[in-house]
Amino acid sequence: MKAGDLVRWNYFGQKMNTGDEPIGLIVSDYWQKGEDGAVYKNVFWMKKQWVRPIHPQHLEVICESR
Repeated sequence: MKAGDLVRWNYFGQKMNTGDEPIGLIVSDYWQKGEDGAVYKNVFWMKKQWVRPIHPQHLEVICESR
């Protein structure tokens, strides 16, 4: 998972496929690591028009950047 990847939010890896999961674009790594040492990702969420950090376990890549 890297900057430029198109992702969708999925709850703990569940394949929800309801068609209304939030879609976002990874813009960078978050400056602070999580308690488990994971590098969070700053994601620009299209529908809400904001950037929020999120744990990568809650993301599914739907299109990789070049």
